[in-house]
Amino acid sequence: SLYIPRKNLKILDFENIEETIDFGQFDMAMSLECFEHITPEKCSHALDILTNTSNLIMFSAAIPYQSGTNHINCRHLQYWVEQFKKRGYACYDIIRPECIRQNLNVASWYEQNILIFAKDEKANILEKNGAIAITNPVMFYHNEILKSILYSFKEV
Repeated sequence: SLYIPRKNLKILDFENIEETIDFGQFDMAMSLECFEHITPEKCSHALDILTNTSNLIMFSAAIPYQSGTNHINCRHLQYWVEQFKKRGYACYDIIRPECIRQNLNVASWYEQNILIFAKDEKANILEKNGAIAITNPVMFYHNEILKSILYSFKEV
């Protein structure tokens, strides 16, 4: 179910977009558990499109060995930090700690992978509210994902 008007939602197939698309600027853009499905050759262009839409981006992508369908581009979190940094964004790890601290009922892959990237005025707002930019987010495997990884190795 959508909790926002459909007109406010833009859905893209990053794998098949050749041209640069200008959607204008949004308060926030999100790409959640998507980029692990994009071939490495298309990834940079997809990031350019994503970062052209907002100075505040909620982002998550599967890390190496995370199970899933068509996971062809699983990367360490540090990789994404570097890719966003090339485009002028700082990384803020403000959601994962809250999920863990408050024991929120959040899907394991979000709790494990979700980061915020911001630049310019959006980064200033985050920092004025206590967020600290980081360069090397702690990468960990959520216990549910780790179980599935260990189980898959057991089958081999």
